[in-house]
Amino acid sequence: MCARNAAEHLAKMTGKYGNDVSALDDLQKMLGLETYPAYIECYDISHTAGNQAVAGMVVFEHGRPLKKNYKRFTIKNALGGDDPGAMCEVISRRLNELVVHEGEEGFGRKPDIIFLDGGQQQVNAVEPVIRAMELDIPVFGLVKDGKHRTRAISLAKGEIVIQSNRAVFTLLSSIQEEVHRYAIGFHQKTRSKSSISSKVYEIDGVGKKRAELLLRRFGSMKALSNVTEEELLKIKGITKPVAENIVQYFEKKRENQ
Repeated sequence: MCARNAAEHLAKMTGKYGNDVSALDDLQKMLGLETYPAYIECYDISHTAGNQAVAGMVVFEHGRPLKKNYKRFTIKNALGGDDPGAMCEVISRRLNELVVHEGEEGFGRKPDIIFLDGGQQQVNAVEPVIRAMELDIPVFGLVKDGKHRTRAISLAKGEIVIQSNRAVFTLLSSIQEEVHRYAIGFHQKTRSKSSISSKVYEIDGVGKKRAELLLRRFGSMKALSNVTEEELLKIKGITKPVAENIVQYFEKKRENQ
């Protein structure tokens, strides 16, 4: 009883829990890591047929989500549908931030291990980036089965099937599900904004800058459709002719419904 109470007290003090510690211990042994993987980052790419490509980064500390350190990335340079290229771009940007903010919380904290949603192709794209920056960070892929469940860890020598180790399987499944949820949520939001922006462009006098300004202010086409000319004129950059065009645009839309 004393031992159990001491363990529970230690868990509360350190933020570490028995199952998480067991999973991380097993993961360290399984991958032959020199460092205990207390701080894990995982990345996933999300897009629709190569369009509006984004990435999500989730962080797990001592086996638990550390949501304040999650990050989102908009893919800027990789071609649409090139997931390894997109992953390479994201990791490059993230590690450049590590160099700039070294020692600080968030991007300045060096991960003990990086997982990528995907197989060896993604790992092969990222490893040269890490070597070029002379950073000692092990990177592995997380491979799913036909039912989109975490199946194995991908590494240079092949794959390590993880279902037989319940603790590791549960931890990595949680990480992969979380990064997928986070990345696809950002993608859906980006795609929705892109769709709304294209509709706003139909209004005479509304270009890219004004469209972004209106969407930041009102958030949706529905909200914008109910705005008065007086409200629009309060926004810096919206002139009276543009405000009139916006109001008339939505009035015509309602008449034609």
